[in-house]
Amino acid sequence: NYQKLFSGYDYAVKNTLGEKQIKYGDSIITTAVKLKDNDQIGEAFISLAQTYIANEQYKDALDQTLTGYDYFKINNNPYLVNTAKRSIATIKTYLEDYYDAKKLNTECLLFFREHKEKIKGTDYTLYYLHSLIALINNNTHLKDFKDNPKLLQEGIAFVSGHKDYKDYLPYLISSQGLDAYFRQDYSEAVRYFTRSLSL
Repeated sequence: NYQKLFSGYDYAVKNTLGEKQIKYGDSIITTAVKLKDNDQIGEAFISLAQTYIANEQYKDALDQTLTGYDYFKINNNPYLVNTAKRSIATIKTYLEDYYDAKKLNTECLLFFREHKEKIKGTDYTLYYLHSLIALINNNTHLKDFKDNPKLLQEGIAFVSGHKDYKDYLPYLISSQGLDAYFRQDYSEAVRYFTRSLSL
């Protein structure tokens, strides 16, 4: 039963580390190919990419994610395409390619701002919040601060109005601290980081 094998390898990928994790990632791709479902093949490549991220092999992770993204584009499910873009943006951030990461996070934010549904156990509101916080941090690293106050206000207003996501408030406060740090306003940075820690 290839569908059950796919689920089993996916579970194994998320619950192991090191070379064993990467081997399970390879196995999920082999299984997905037998299922002949482009979206599942894309998911398998994204899972393998996650194993490389966990093992800090970011260039390999990027290659696998780009392959997964290409598979998602075949059926063009906008949710899957944008989740892959988020993964690519995350890896680009690890590789300190903040310019490309910012472009991708901007596209993802525009999509997930309008699509915060829960579909088949996936809460796309989390992708909205991750895109928002990542974009703020990309702007900060690029020293392009002008949009951050508005983005921070949007994020804080959203999590303050939705109790299920209140755990994201410390991340947003911390982003304010990072922004202040890069602007060399160290006393303000300390104030935000202290508040974030207290939350």
